[in-house]
Amino acid sequence: MSRLLRSERRLRLPDGSEAGIVEVRDARARRLKLMVSERGPRLTVPRGVGEIEIRQFLEQHRGWLAQQLRALAVPSALPGQDNEAAPTSDPARPDHLLLRGAQLPIQRVESRRLAALPSASHIELHLPPRYTPLQLQRVMADFLLAEARRDLGHWLPQYLPTLPAAPRSIRLRPLSSLWGSLNAAGAVSLDLALVQAPPRVFEYVLVHELCHLLQRNHSPAYWAEVRARMPDHLQQRAWLKQHGLGLKARLRQLLAIEA
Repeated sequence: MSRLLRSERRLRLPDGSEAGIVEVRDARARRLKLMVSERGPRLTVPRGVGEIEIRQFLEQHRGWLAQQLRALAVPSALPGQDNEAAPTSDPARPDHLLLRGAQLPIQRVESRRLAALPSASHIELHLPPRYTPLQLQRVMADFLLAEARRDLGHWLPQYLPTLPAAPRSIRLRPLSSLWGSLNAAGAVSLDLALVQAPPRVFEYVLVHELCHLLQRNHSPAYWAEVRARMPDHLQQRAWLKQHGLGLKARLRQLLAIEA
């Protein structure tokens, strides 16, 4: 028998608009939790929590929810970037690519094969006379994957000696709502969208998941392990909380992923 009961409620945002929130009552939940993904807002309610407490919780998070919905709807420029350099809305002909917190222009080059090659100041997109949008999306995905793996290869050696064992594997792919996870077998999954963020943010998520090899929870002992490896982790968490949905939206747009 399912432990989840779903319903929908409306919340008026600071600008006067309304947001529809999927409310999920979960007997296993321990606290109220509000999340926003490509599917929209979701509120998890534990057993025994009453309407007054729910309304107070939502009132406290109205501003945050409005901010997250704006980031999800419009992939705007990141802090310190020129809005005019934002990616084109046509994923089949991108003009810029967000990589490691910087907008890099894409320079098209006539070529016999389709490929995306990195450069210090731009990305060379080699285009043959004929190609399909799907082929281009795959090339861009492969490019981001290679760059993300390059970053992981740079960071991992400094953390592995402090762990009881290396992760069984590390998989990079677009994730709907999570930024990373560690399964029971010790395999790590990370959101490919992280390669678009400032490197320290990406590194924080890696450290977050690696520390679950030591503590498979979010106890004070767990956060002590994270803090020992990354003293500024709260700053990176705050950045991701504020701008993360924009990263997911950009990647979804670039790779034409359905929400």
